[in-house]
Amino acid sequence: MAHGDGHDQTSQIDKKQPSNPSAKFIATQNADGSIFISVNTHIFNIDCQKDLRKTYLTLPIDRRYILDFDKVKFIDSAGMGLLLMLKEHQSKLDAPIEIINCNKKVLELLQHAKFNLMFIIS
Repeated sequence: MAHGDGHDQTSQIDKKQPSNPSAKFIATQNADGSIFISVNTHIFNIDCQKDLRKTYLTLPIDRRYILDFDKVKFIDSAGMGLLLMLKEHQSKLDAPIEIINCNKKVLELLQHAKFNLMFIIS
């Protein structure tokens, strides 16, 4: 039954993805079932909270999330708090969260805050 629920949620992901390409967060499902979230903002801070929450509440929680930080140039402590909020949402099923394509500055900030112990970061 849970698999069916996840399938329905995945359909919602696929339908939402093309409708707003200028959104801060665009979620798509990879062939392996993981959820790829493109982060389309240069500054990851408290201003992202509403959009991030709206995005992840529509996603299945039993999947690996991959956040693409390719466009993120800076993250502040509030942005790190948003990552922890996402991690807490995912913690119910212990599904991993991966953050990819971090620039050097963002990577250093996340490592300094020990986020590399809670997330897979590259």
